[in-house]
Amino acid sequence: TIAAPGFAPAGISVRASAATVPGTYPITLTFTPAAGTPKTVNATLVIAALPDFTLAVTPPALTLQAGTGGSVSVAATWLNGLTGPITVTTPQVAGVTFAPASFTLLPGVVQTVTVDASLTAPPGTTAAVFSGTASGVSGPRTDTLNLVITPPPDFTLAVAPTSLTLQATTSATVTVSASALYGFAGPISVTAPTVAGVTFTPSSFTLLPGASQTVTLNASLTAPLGPAIAVFSGTAANVSGPRTATLALTITAPPDFALSILPPALSVPQGHSGTVTVTDVAVRDCGNAS
Repeated sequence: TIAAPGFAPAGISVRASAATVPGTYPITLTFTPAAGTPKTVNATLVIAALPDFTLAVTPPALTLQAGTGGSVSVAATWLNGLTGPITVTTPQVAGVTFAPASFTLLPGVVQTVTVDASLTAPPGTTAAVFSGTASGVSGPRTDTLNLVITPPPDFTLAVAPTSLTLQATTSATVTVSASALYGFAGPISVTAPTVAGVTFTPSSFTLLPGASQTVTLNASLTAPLGPAIAVFSGTAANVSGPRTATLALTITAPPDFALSILPPALSVPQGHSGTVTVTDVAVRDCGNAS
C-alpha cells in the first residue's frame, strides 16, 4: 500500500511466477497524476522460496549378491517453512524387494529400508529411485540408490577325460571335480549317470569345491555296443537347478576268439590214427584259449 499526503492510499498487488528465483529485488514505482509532475517511489521486493524438501538415501550405493540382503537409510530435510509429513515410495527393481514399500517421514525421523535380492534377481547395475511427495510442494523430490546385483553363489562340474572307450567286460576310471563360482562353499551332492549295462562306483558322492572323486566304470558282457552320453549331475543348497558334466562313452564288443582246425576233413581207416591241428585265433583282444 502506497500513501501520499492528500491522496487516498493505493493498493498494489505483486505476483511472482513459480519460475522466479528467490531473492531481493529493487523496484521503482512511478505515479502519473492527471495533472502535475509524475512521482516515483523506490521499494525493495523480497521473493521468498516456496516450502520444499530434499530426500537423501545413505549409503548412496549398495552391492548385493543375489540371494542376500542389506539396508539403507532414508531421511528428508525440510526447507522454507515446510512442516508437513512427506510420503516416500521405494523403487521398483526386478527381483529386489524393498521393505517397507512406502512410508511417511516426519521432521527428525530417519527410515531404515531393507533391500532383499532374490536368487533370480538379474545381475547388473540399477538406478533405484526413492520418490517423496508433500502437500504444498509441486511434484516429487527424489534420490537415487546405485544398486549393484552380483550373481549368486554357483559351481561347475567337470569330468576327465571327457570321452572314454570301454570294452564290454572291462573297467576304467574317470575323475569328477568341482569348482566354486561367486563365493560358493559347498557341499555338492553328485549323482553318477545311468547307462544300460554299465555300473558307476560310487553311484553318488559328495564334493567340496576344489576336490575330486575317482569313479570306476564297469561294462558288463551285455552292455549295448555303441556311443552313450553319460551325465554326472550335481546339486547344492541355494543353487537353482543342477549343474552337469558329460562323458562321451563308447562301448565296444567284448574280447572273443575263434578255433581253426586243419585239415577241416580227415579220413582214418579202422584201426589207424590221424592228426589234426587246432589253433585259437583272437578275434578281439583275448588271452590264451584252453
